[in-house]
Amino acid sequence: MKKILVLGLLSVLLISCNSKTEFQTVKIKNRYSLDLPDYMGEAKNLNTEASLQYQNTFRELYAIVLDEPKTDFPNPDEVNLENFAGIVRGNLDSTLKNPTFSATRDTVINGLKAKLFSLSDGSEGVNIYYQFAYIESENHFYQILTWTLENRKDQFTKDMDKIIASFKEVEPKSRAK
Repeated sequence: MKKILVLGLLSVLLISCNSKTEFQTVKIKNRYSLDLPDYMGEAKNLNTEASLQYQNTFRELYAIVLDEPKTDFPNPDEVNLENFAGIVRGNLDSTLKNPTFSATRDTVINGLKAKLFSLSDGSEGVNIYYQFAYIESENHFYQILTWTLENRKDQFTKDMDKIIASFKEVEPKSRAK
């Protein structure tokens, strides 16, 4: 009986290890949506300013989105993605002790201008790998941050890429045609 139980448990583990990750679409405040792996769950304590917070503490994978209305800036008409990215990246430079940044790539995510980069940092004695996206829409700037342990980077890079690439701003009804 014990052998059957052990074989059954091993079968379940092997099947779950080989199963393909499914993604769920999460819509936030009727403002944007993001596709997240089904193994991540909602979190409440990653960042107090984040409008979206998801995590899997067992796998050590995390994702947050910060959204900022352009009207929050002193001169909203003068702020663009380039300025915004410079401000935020400057904050990272001053906050982290020893970050290693990748080159920034300009791209388009679902019709919106975006800047992507990654960084590795071991400031707190733990080596962390981050992927960042800064996105500009007509009325908002968005920051998407995903991170994991540096030694799990290869395991989760595809999921992190997919999370970022899935970002979609929900078109307000007043502008819908």
